[in-house]
Amino acid sequence: MTAIDSLDDPQALQQLLFQLSHVNANFKITALRQAVAFQDKAPLQPILEALLDGREAVHSATLETIEVLKPWITDEQWLETLLKPSDLVYQAALSILETQGKEAPLKPVFRASFALKRSLRTQAQRLLARQAQQWSPKTVAWFIQTNTEILQKATPFSRMIVLEMLGTLGDKAPIEVFLAALQDDSADVRWTALLQLTAYGKQNQELPIEPIAALIHDPHTHVRRSVLYALETQEKASINLFITTLHDTNEGVKQAAALILCKRRSIQAIPALLQFLLNETTRFRWDFQHSVMEAFEELHEHIPIEPLIDGLKNDKKPVRLRAITLLTFLKARTPVKLLIKLFRA
Repeated sequence: MTAIDSLDDPQALQQLLFQLSHVNANFKITALRQAVAFQDKAPLQPILEALLDGREAVHSATLETIEVLKPWITDEQWLETLLKPSDLVYQAALSILETQGKEAPLKPVFRASFALKRSLRTQAQRLLARQAQQWSPKTVAWFIQTNTEILQKATPFSRMIVLEMLGTLGDKAPIEVFLAALQDDSADVRWTALLQLTAYGKQNQELPIEPIAALIHDPHTHVRRSVLYALETQEKASINLFITTLHDTNEGVKQAAALILCKRRSIQAIPALLQFLLNETTRFRWDFQHSVMEAFEELHEHIPIEPLIDGLKNDKKPVRLRAITLLTFLKARTPVKLLIKLFRA
């Protein structure tokens, strides 16, 4: 019987530490599995550090061991692990914390929510949002005040993260902070504020139209596109704003506006939408084409034939082809004889 085989042996822990630090994968895996029996006396820090091991078998064994021992892992140990300069460790630690759901310790989750890498930060913030649902009004107020104070003196990147953090409160989020951030000097901060407002609007919450619509002429493409997504959540948003945006200088922004108009099923927007569809030079995404087909099939009785007939006479082949495609959606109103004539020509 070796020392590690007996938990009562004074050398057992020392032997376990030796095997955990061994370069041989089999030694390390064996030690990780035996560490479970030590429970609260297990050497947690070297076990957490084993997450750095790039060998898949060792990494898997480490995750299994931590899963069992996590009731004895302190907030400070989680925090230290989350400070390790390795995405692999960070991802693993977050995944384990996520299994604890609303019971996960707050401090490590809060710290991870400020991660520099967006994918890791998003994962932590998703977990924080689940916890925030259980917070008392006092805790929510403290959270808002703390982050708002940081917002006043932070760098642009940190201001972005603070807005993301406040967004984890869901319908309890301070919308006035997001609206104020629409005036920020940083385009990325304005964009982040719009993302939070969009999420807020998707929860059937009412948003003020004017301060959001004011950014429709923002010099930055990703900001203008996000304005459309935020306003899409509001039924009271004027259809004219989306129609006007069909003339934007950026193809992505124009297609976003057209897609929203298709979803709205607005008869008023059909003439402008037809002109856009016929004359747009870039290739449409599949999901966009699918939305157009659904909208036109539903609104076929209101689609004017004249612009499509004119499109058939256009000297540009892509315009003629799109006109033919759109004419097929008119069902009984489709000028079949004209199309046959064109195909024979």
